[in-house]
Amino acid sequence: MCSNARRLSFLDSTDPATSSAMNFFNTLDYVGSPWRMLWGRGGEGDFSYRNRTAMLHAIQYKPHDGSTRDDLYFVQTLLEMNYKLGTSYRIATKEQTEHFGGTSNFTEESGPPIVASGTLSQLEHGVRETVLALCPELKLIFPVLHNPSCFVATPNGEECAKYVCALRDPNDRKGGC
Repeated sequence: MCSNARRLSFLDSTDPATSSAMNFFNTLDYVGSPWRMLWGRGGEGDFSYRNRTAMLHAIQYKPHDGSTRDDLYFVQTLLEMNYKLGTSYRIATKEQTEHFGGTSNFTEESGPPIVASGTLSQLEHGVRETVLALCPELKLIFPVLHNPSCFVATPNGEECAKYVCALRDPNDRKGGC
């Protein structure tokens, strides 16, 4: 990553759908995964897409003292700058954060989010199936993700094993693992 980059991202793709989505997010100065803070505005910083110039302006305007999370600091500071200084930094709406990294309002029509993280344990089984149908690569990261029996506080080993491709009889593995 170039230190002079205008946008900071760990996302790269030659897929036209992803490229189109990233062009959409280029219109924002801060977007992250959905969160409950600030009425859903901005988003969590763990997976976020930020305008480097906006971040530098925020630090110059009000240096971060380390008393709050960096994502909360940046979103609050950019919003404050918009209000007090009349800047026009574009902070993602709740709906935009859900499109960027959400799974709760996931549909085949809306398409997959740009990022997904964690085990998605909060999702109902049917919604998780939709997520995995649209983002099959998640099965590579969490091979048992599609069944809640595998990752709850007390996993059901026998039920979970039915869903783990590597544990099945090799003759029953459709398309391999």
